Amino acid sequence: MGFPGAGKTTIAKVAVTQFRARHDWSTFFYAKDGKLQHGVRDAGRAIGVVYKSLAGVVSRGQPREMRRMIGVLDRILVFRRARERLSEQDVVIYDQGLIQKLYLMREEDKPERAALESVLEVIKPDLSEVHVFVDTPPELAAERYFVRAKTSSRRPYTQWDRDQITRLYQDQYAVMKWIIEWLKRQSGTRVITLDGRSPVEENADLLVHELHELCKESSRHIGQRADASVMKNR
Repeated sequence: MGFPGAGKTTIAKVAVTQFRARHDWSTFFYAKDGKLQHGVRDAGRAIGVVYKSLAGVVSRGQPREMRRMIGVLDRILVFRRARERLSEQDVVIYDQGLIQKLYLMREEDKPERAALESVLEVIKPDLSEVHVFVDTPPELAAERYFVRAKTSSRRPYTQWDRDQITRLYQDQYAVMKWIIEWLKRQSGTRVITLDGRSPVEENADLLVHELHELCKESSRHIGQRADASVMKNR
């Protein structure tokens, strides 16, 4: 999670390289090591996902959030296929996840916190176990926007000045904070926060350390479950 230009992809690339060099867990960097697309054969699944997702939003009393919900449906299908295909990998790192379309709002978007959380509740089963938040102040993110060369990020706001971008980023930052607070309340979910003002290498080192600790913890839990199963069988 983070603003365009916050360094999400750069930090992820450096961290993956370091993690692979230091540790022997199999690591798949989604979109860089490979990318999965849903196709015609997923049509039945797609219809099911659309129906359940939209019905879930409506049942929670937030029908106006359908547009926001529709924005993540294609990602849900890709994530589900990736979970199936990459189940043998110890670690799967996604560069940008399901929820980016929830906080990268347009200027006219004014979501309510309860409405946003209703969408998060619907997509909860498909969310990752670990989320990385590159926390960058809106003013700094806006400054970086103007010096960034990535055309796809600049295209929607070509006529905007720095103040307009800053105001939009302030709104998006508030929504990101809502999402982070919601994620932290969910059991089995971790949020790793990186300081967007820090150098990329420093953030990558911190991320590698956190991933290493999480992998060790996961390995211990798997071992404990295996031991318990053996004892039960005996």
